[in-house]
Amino acid sequence: MTDHNQTDKMVSGALFLSAIDFLKNKKNDSVEQLEKSFGALLFDKHKMYPLDRLIDLHQKILSLSFGEATDEGYYSLGQHTFNSFVHSMVGATLTNVTPTPKVLFGKIQEIWGSVVNFGTRELLEIDEKKGVAIIQIKDDPRNPAYLQGIIESGLSLLKLRDVKTKISGKKDNEYKVEINWTP
Repeated sequence: MTDHNQTDKMVSGALFLSAIDFLKNKKNDSVEQLEKSFGALLFDKHKMYPLDRLIDLHQKILSLSFGEATDEGYYSLGQHTFNSFVHSMVGATLTNVTPTPKVLFGKIQEIWGSVVNFGTRELLEIDEKKGVAIIQIKDDPRNPAYLQGIIESGLSLLKLRDVKTKISGKKDNEYKVEINWTP
């Protein structure tokens, strides 16, 4: 692998392993086919890899799993990614103390920063009594539906009911995720 400087967008190998596991769960017989088109699927979960390689892997996996890469597929992959993360040592440590949405969202940049070196995720507002929060995401070129799946799965840790997310204000690599739940 080539050397990458600090400005390159990099992601944890754990995200690659989670994506491969997603494919194995959906269509185990497609893993060999993926290796033929993508190359060896050997990733170190503690090493960082280029983001564009993960984006390419996601597209190939979703095409093999669903016939094409759709928002529904990205959402499902995002859910799987969070569930894999929360069962890792780092994920369990970072999400272990999350008694309220405000606490979880207050740690969102720290949680994301454990697996990527780019972008910002910021809690802009929250009203736990109304069941509403808004997170701003900047400089994260991954599919927003993938990130919605991750966020909604994260909220499942809190056993919130009727969680819904919606993307708004999308321009370039910046948008807001509006989150609603029944308090």
